[in-house]
Amino acid sequence: MNEINEGGETNSTEPTEQFEPAEALLAYVVANYGDRFDDEDREVIREGIEGSLASADAFGDVELENADEPAYGFSAYRGDRP
Repeated sequence: MNEINEGGETNSTEPTEQFEPAEALLAYVVANYGDRFDDEDREVIREGIEGSLASADAFGDVELENADEPAYGFSAYRGDRP
């Protein structure tokens, strides 16, 4: 996609490099906070990002109907009863 700026020049809004989602998110973290961690920290962050993306993919695989409600349990507080 291209945009035209105020001077009439075309600006490309396409990414200059293609990244896998985990690499793109890691690149963002490194660009903004890279001075705060070393290579070992970076690997831990990468693993966390990959785990989060895998979880998001798994959630997307669950088919829900519009009427499906959250699966949570409720129990009223009854004081100090066991």
